[in-house]
Amino acid sequence: MDPFIGDIKLFAGNYAPEGWLLCNGAAMPLTQYEALYAVIGNTYGANIPESFNLPKLDGAAVDGQGDVKINYIIAITGEFPQKP
Repeated sequence: MDPFIGDIKLFAGNYAPEGWLLCNGAAMPLTQYEALYAVIGNTYGANIPESFNLPKLDGAAVDGQGDVKINYIIAITGEFPQKP
């Protein structure tokens, strides 16, 4: 099953797999990631009309893991989520 665009999940790697981006607060160009922007908009900050920001979760850790680095990734491809 394909993820929904905008799905966020934990990932043990130190990179983002194809179809995903690291949730590191980076500014992303609107023209390149229109589908993701349609889902998350400027929730995490933006410089409209050029860019919008990804969520910044790169400092988050799983409870009980102490200083273990955990990466979160956000889907940029997959199914477009439909509103109920």
